[in-house]
Amino acid sequence: MFKKLLGGFILAFAFLLSGCGGDNGELSGTYIEKNPDNGDAPQKWIIKYDKKDNYYTQEIYRKYSPNGEYSNSNTNTFLFRDGDWLGGNKEKHFIRVIDKNTLQFRDDENDLYIRTN
Repeated sequence: MFKKLLGGFILAFAFLLSGCGGDNGELSGTYIEKNPDNGDAPQKWIIKYDKKDNYYTQEIYRKYSPNGEYSNSNTNTFLFRDGDWLGGNKEKHFIRVIDKNTLQFRDDENDLYIRTN
């Protein structure tokens, strides 16, 4: 009986510890806009994770060139995960995390980004 109780305690303790310290970058990857506006080329987001300081960086790429190549137009850094949201100091609810393969820009239900890798 004691062994079962001790085993359950160890398992519960390990489970609780696994939830500490951020999400280890599970959102890192490349995402493509699902529903671009008025026939525009979809935006591409590259989400990177800094494991040392536990923050995300969002790089936004748009197709501006006539040859169809993407170019970096904006970078947002120091985005921290808080539950279902990624945000910074000024804007706490910047990117909503639907699941690890789907992100939503702010509260716009039609502005979805789907993971490609």
